[in-house]
Amino acid sequence: MQIGFPNLNIFFNIDNIAFEIFGISVYWYGVLFVFAYIIALILFRINSGLYSIKWEDAFLTSAISIFIGIIGARIYYVLFNLEYYSNNILQIFNIRSGGLAIYGGLIFGVLGIYIMSKILKYDFINMLDFIVPYVALAQCIGRLGNFFNVEAYGYTTDVFWKMRIFMQDAFMDVHPTFIYEMIITLSIFTIIYLLRKKRQFKGQPVLIYLIIYGLGRFIVEDFRADSLMIGTFKVSQVLSLFIFLIAISIYVYRFIKFNKKTVN
Repeated sequence: MQIGFPNLNIFFNIDNIAFEIFGISVYWYGVLFVFAYIIALILFRINSGLYSIKWEDAFLTSAISIFIGIIGARIYYVLFNLEYYSNNILQIFNIRSGGLAIYGGLIFGVLGIYIMSKILKYDFINMLDFIVPYVALAQCIGRLGNFFNVEAYGYTTDVFWKMRIFMQDAFMDVHPTFIYEMIITLSIFTIIYLLRKKRQFKGQPVLIYLIIYGLGRFIVEDFRADSLMIGTFKVSQVLSLFIFLIAISIYVYRFIKFNKKTVN
């Protein structure tokens, strides 16, 4: 398939399959996922000891929480597409065809971290603060998979940076919403990573992530054409607004409390 950015005169012929091993197709999404995790492990090692988190604990926790997160991402997606999956039960297990929801992955991933905090005896919030910038980085890299899959794009548009998707003898120009999310998540990673040694209170990095991503996803979701729906409401947009409001309320409360303690 060919896609491109006509106003920039940039075009690509893309294939969602990166290569094959013994006749089994390996998709770009999987390659990018592994690449993102390797980068995260390197950064775990570099920042070992931050917030009293050992890199071995971060490695084991991330591996378990990713596994649980993938299950959660699939469950979340299936729940909001029950009409289809109730008539195609076996397709529930066919994740190679797509169908993972980021919020389901995040919710179940956090659950995995909480379980591991009890097993390995480390501080749950400290681990969240330690891992969260790399979650944002992994999201940024992972969104490139949407490019190769030609998915997660938005409504038709005529903005200067529009993306053109060619389909046989026709084409359509759309919002490249996956790029919007790449910009948001890369910004989150950069901000939190640069400020990681200047944490003012436990949970601050996580709250920064939730505030920026919640607001950003709320805005981006307005342009997406493939949103999960409940009636006339976009599920991720409603959830994003809720997360943003809760996170910013907690942040303001904790920030004021921290400054009062500093003054005293």
